Amino acid sequence: MFFSHAKWILPVIAALSIASAQVQLFEQDASGLVVSVGSQWSPGIAEYMADLEYNIEGRTTLGFKAMKPFADTLFQNYSDAQLDKDLKAYLLGTYLILEFVEPGLVNMFSFAMRFDFSYEGAQKEETNFNSFTRMILGGGPIFGFRFILNDYVNLLPTLGYTFSYAKYHRDLIPKPTVQIKNPFVEGYVLWQDAYGAFATQIQFDELNSMLVEPKLTLKYGDLRDPANDLFQLGLRVGYVRKF
Repeated sequence: MFFSHAKWILPVIAALSIASAQVQLFEQDASGLVVSVGSQWSPGIAEYMADLEYNIEGRTTLGFKAMKPFADTLFQNYSDAQLDKDLKAYLLGTYLILEFVEPGLVNMFSFAMRFDFSYEGAQKEETNFNSFTRMILGGGPIFGFRFILNDYVNLLPTLGYTFSYAKYHRDLIPKPTVQIKNPFVEGYVLWQDAYGAFATQIQFDELNSMLVEPKLTLKYGDLRDPANDLFQLGLRVGYVRKF
């Protein structure tokens, strides 16, 4: 079942676009770790995030991610929702990236596929109201390039697309003057994200480097409000360790 846009629905947490997670950070047969932190902002919500990636031989990346709104302001733009200040929101997820074409001596182009599974929640300890849960499964292609400026700086522009399927459960907030017989809402939605990022990798030595990545994401899908969820700006900073 698909639903039209609804103003009282939660602002969308960007489950599938926390980072480009570029596998071209590592050469073939080189493994490593990427630890990053950052933030992302849209008119509907601002969040901070953390990310851990393990890369295997330059072609496969397994990642773990976590996100949380600043000061738990998940409903900051929805004044009519009568929400509790103690509401907590979070997202936990994992992803897998398989790179099929990697940059080489004569080829700067990279192509990979990414697959995500994420879980979102906003739960109060005292009651089941004022809460929601959402499970998201999706994936899509990543197109990237690697430009080597010198021995210390690599430029890694990326374009990507994500198609995702989400199942959500929402507990409506009953207003004092309205009696709601069945406040529970469940449904399924489809989302599409298109994003572009421009990462800079700064080499300290052969094994250690730093990653700085600004990013723009365009979002479309059921229950996403065009006024609040259409675009998102993000920035992450990470430490890269090659084995």
